[in-house]
Amino acid sequence: MEHFEGHGDHWCAVGFKDARVVIENAPKAIKEGIAARGYIYDFPENKGQLVPIMYPPKGAVQTCYMLLATDTSNTIESFFPVLEGIKNRVVIGQKYPWEDGIEGEIEVDWTNLPSLSFFAPYFRHNFDKIEPGAEVDVYLAGAAYVVEKAPMEYQIESGGMYEVALQDFLRDNPQKTKDDFPYMTIYMDDAVMLFPTGVYSDYEYRGKILELEYIKFLGEKIAKTKVCIEKDNHGYKTLINLYIPENSVRGVKLEIGTDIMARIWLTGYTKEDGRI
Repeated sequence: MEHFEGHGDHWCAVGFKDARVVIENAPKAIKEGIAARGYIYDFPENKGQLVPIMYPPKGAVQTCYMLLATDTSNTIESFFPVLEGIKNRVVIGQKYPWEDGIEGEIEVDWTNLPSLSFFAPYFRHNFDKIEPGAEVDVYLAGAAYVVEKAPMEYQIESGGMYEVALQDFLRDNPQKTKDDFPYMTIYMDDAVMLFPTGVYSDYEYRGKILELEYIKFLGEKIAKTKVCIEKDNHGYKTLINLYIPENSVRGVKLEIGTDIMARIWLTGYTKEDGRI
């Protein structure tokens, strides 16, 4: 798995070609945004304080500008999207602080994967004092780089699953041959899948849109959807907000009940963030 300590592609997942709009918006954001005062902390490496400035002041999607305030200057050390998430109970695994000393990524134990990883926008505040093995509430959300309509069935012509189905077919139909069973069909109605891409916090996802509303973020139209990323014997287990920019949609009409495939970026924060 690869760690990529940056946010270039993440801005695409919230509707922009690159981070230029967010950079150009910085003076206005610092002037009109709200400081998350409970999360200001000393940054002794640079002899100043890090002040998270949230812009817009309210909204399901915000930009956090991490402002380093010293006696002589104010500089932006980092800026990243912050997504309103849905609460899920998880067990903390590994922690991966980034070199900037501000951000990081978290792994949590997961049922169907060795682990699940997500970007932690307030890594230092949220997870510094939480040890691996701790059970905590994390608010999970995702943003989509690209979304397409998911196929509802697959035809499999080889492999272990096909061979088992073939033997069952020949047993039940002794007058038939393999030529009469060229493939098996797998139906995918209400299927939920999450596959690692090789990059921490990025996944290939398949699932159904359960809720849908539209919001605006810095002029961009974004679908705020609710989806399931994990099921158990009782049904939907782990729900997240998935944000889908209008320009990420490819050949599918977003509606409640639509099955989608998407490449997504996952984020998570604890309640102590107090999103503004």
